[in-house]
Amino acid sequence: MLRFDLVAVDSRDTARRECGELLPLVESGHLRWESVTEIGEIVAGLQPGRVSDEQITLYKSHGMAVQDLYVAARVLELVRAQGLVRTSAA
Repeated sequence: MLRFDLVAVDSRDTARRECGELLPLVESGHLRWESVTEIGEIVAGLQPGRVSDEQITLYKSHGMAVQDLYVAARVLELVRAQGLVRTSAA
């Protein structure tokens, strides 16, 4: 885990409370919470992701429900747009 160039998480606050894998790195001084990037910041273009193919990214997901809901809503939208939804006769 010490070979990473970028650490991304769902949420810094959640990672601070729940990410047992990162805590030893913070405690040993190999990682600062301030340098951890939220994946949403990368997607929104507020923070850079990798800037070269040689960089190693560590992404730690905590399975945040809001992301699951967004993905489910988007999949349903795409399925409906493609006419793949079947309705049963009641």
